[in-house]
Formats: sequence, structure tokens, C-alpha cells
Amino acid sequence: MGLVCAGDNVVDVYRGTGKAYPGGNALNVSVAARRSGVTAAYIGAVGDDDAGRRLIAALTAESVDTGRLRVLPGNTAWCGVQVVDGDRQFLDADLGVSMFDLSADDLAYVAGFDALHTGDNSGLEAQLADVAAVTKVSFDFGSRPWSYVDELIDHVWCACFSGGHLTPEAAIALADQAAARGPAAVLVSEGSRGARLVIDGVHVAVTSQATSLTDSLGAGDALIGGVLSGLIRDHTPLDALKAGTALAARAVSHYGAFGYGFDPASAGLGNGLTDAQL
Repeated sequence: MGLVCAGDNVVDVYRGTGKAYPGGNALNVSVAARRSGVTAAYIGAVGDDDAGRRLIAALTAESVDTGRLRVLPGNTAWCGVQVVDGDRQFLDADLGVSMFDLSADDLAYVAGFDALHTGDNSGLEAQLADVAAVTKVSFDFGSRPWSYVDELIDHVWCACFSGGHLTPEAAIALADQAAARGPAAVLVSEGSRGARLVIDGVHVAVTSQATSLTDSLGAGDALIGGVLSGLIRDHTPLDALKAGTALAARAVSHYGAFGYGFDPASAGLGNGLTDAQL
């Protein structure tokens, strides 16, 4: 059993630093779940290039199962990133070969897990009903408008949102609005304030455990991975949320979502980027 994550992966290229790191919501959550002690797998698509090999190597080093990962002709997705006062900002990007559809064999594999996590950058919205028919679905809605949420939330077991830009009152209102639609769990990250989890209409909130802020990239994914790992092991909502915020605190203490930095030029990601951009 455990958690399988399906969808986006990317190489985050940090402008002006000469460093790049593995990333992507689905990929990051799989690593966070494995670090939380549950079996984790990742289904995605990378290019047959050095960047793709580096992503696979990072997942392998973290003991994330990559048996259903596709290696396709073309380039691995990448995204330009800059960090301003600890806050990551996404710049230009190339999706490469990262977009794909789940096959019948994928769905049969997914059925062997407690839950599948995906999100708004993975392009799997049209298949959520198929996934929900074989296992529970966790979906990261990020900060998407309610019109987007409304079309998908009926298929979702755990609805995840980014609420760091919201007031505390607005974050509570969002959580209640989502919970009223039926998900068993609603998770709202609130940035430097911490996070809240709603189970059966009951709110549990914890403050951030971060003692320093180097780079916020990947913090929300770490939170999700930690919380999901607790929920599928029947931990209390409070314990699951504490575990998730502990992982998020670790994530913001360093550059990159979960480490494994490398020189982007050495992976062939320098084409078309100036020295200043790299």
C-alpha cells in the first residue's frame, strides 16, 4: 500500500546561481511521503536526457518506486526560478515531455495504493474520475479560482490549497467551503502562519515550525506529503499536520525542494539561457 503520485516533474533552474534541482508537485510529494516512512511511487514522464536521468537518480536515492515512470524522446521539463527574500518566484518554463495520460495499466497499478496524489500542474484533470474509481484522490488546487475547484472536487478525498496569500479568516472560509463539498480532508497551507487541516468539519491548525527561511519552493509539497502519509496510516489529524509542517520547515531551510542540486549547464539546460540567467 502507500501513496502513489502522478503528474508533473520539472528541473528548477535557479537564475544567477548556477544551480538546478529536481522538482514538481507530484514528484516532490512522493519524496516527502517516502521520507515520512510510507511506501511511495511516482508516475510521470521525463526526457531521454541528462536532466531526466538526474531526476530518476534522485528518486532512486530516496527509495521512491519509479517502475511506472516513462522515459520519452525529448527534453525533461524545466522552469526558471528566482528567490527574493526567501520567496520563490517562477519565471519562464518548458513543459518538455512531462504531460501524459494514465494508461489502463497505470490505473491497475494505482489501485494497489491507499491514495494517489496529483495537482493542478499535472494535466490529469480529465482522468480524476477514473482514478477515484480505483483509489482515493488527493489533489493540490494551489490558489486556483473556485470555478476550477468546482469542476473537480467531487472526485477528491483530500483537497489541498495554498492559502499563504489569504487572511486567516479567508483561509478558514476556503477550508469550510471546500469541506462542504464532501472531501474527507481539506488541507490549507498558510505560509509563515502554518497550516490547517479539516476532518469531518473539525479544524486543526498548527503554527509554522520553520526557524529560518532560505527558499519557500517545495514547502507546500512537503506539507502535503507529510500530512497524506499520516492520514493513510490513520494518525490523528493533529499528528498528521505536525508531521507535515515539520517537513515543510525542513524544506524552507535550503535551496531546492528536497536537495540534489547540480549545474544546469552540465545537464544540457544552458541552451538559450544567458550566463546571468543561469
